[in-house]
Amino acid sequence: MILKTIIIDDEVKAIETLQMLLINYCEGIEIIGTASSSDEALKLIKNSEPDLVFLDIEMPKKTGFELINDLGVFHFSLVFVTAYNQYAIKAFDLSAIDYLLKPVPVERLKKTINRVRSRHLHKSDFKLFKGLSNQLKSGKISSITVPYKDRHVVVKFENIIGIEAKQAYTSLVCINDTGDLKSYTYSKNLSYFENLLTNSLGFFRCHRSWIINLKHIKTLNKKGFEAQSTNGLKIPVSRRKIKALSELI
Repeated sequence: MILKTIIIDDEVKAIETLQMLLINYCEGIEIIGTASSSDEALKLIKNSEPDLVFLDIEMPKKTGFELINDLGVFHFSLVFVTAYNQYAIKAFDLSAIDYLLKPVPVERLKKTINRVRSRHLHKSDFKLFKGLSNQLKSGKISSITVPYKDRHVVVKFENIIGIEAKQAYTSLVCINDTGDLKSYTYSKNLSYFENLLTNSLGFFRCHRSWIINLKHIKTLNKKGFEAQSTNGLKIPVSRRKIKALSELI
């Protein structure tokens, strides 16, 4: 399926560069318009009904975030593009909204296009954007957006008991509103979550195959090298991590 695509950036050179990369390296992309100002961009989006929009974050008058807020509900896939990495990249990763850092590497662009295609092409990223926007406004990252069947589900960190390695994938083991366990498969390895969650969000890498939520630990068996969660789930703890974990709880 052809993706009708718009590029929005206040730098003409940046538009030309991304346009060249899309044409030369990404199949199934039809660039139906470009814009270098927020006013021009709003008119273009409303008049052309794109499938995919590449949007620069830093623009004069209005940022990319403000532009999307002005647009309201939208029905396209959204990819933010920025030369600045001071934005909350962790929030982008956890919200499932795609982003690219300038200069845009070809392989990263290809992966982004594949992720866009893997979502339902004519379903909006509106809910994903609102989740990202709310977390950035609050200054507190409190949830992760995970793919589930034909949609995305927002999972609060407080409901994640642990994260288990499943070869190249991971399984987020969560507790739902009725107290039952629910697992979500995520196409990232355990090290990805270790980098995102273990510094300040209350998670601890307790085993080569597990990250545990400290808030859900009920008991710690130092001799048996395992932790038991508040709902009875038993999670292994490595010998070299048992002391550090006991000090944390």
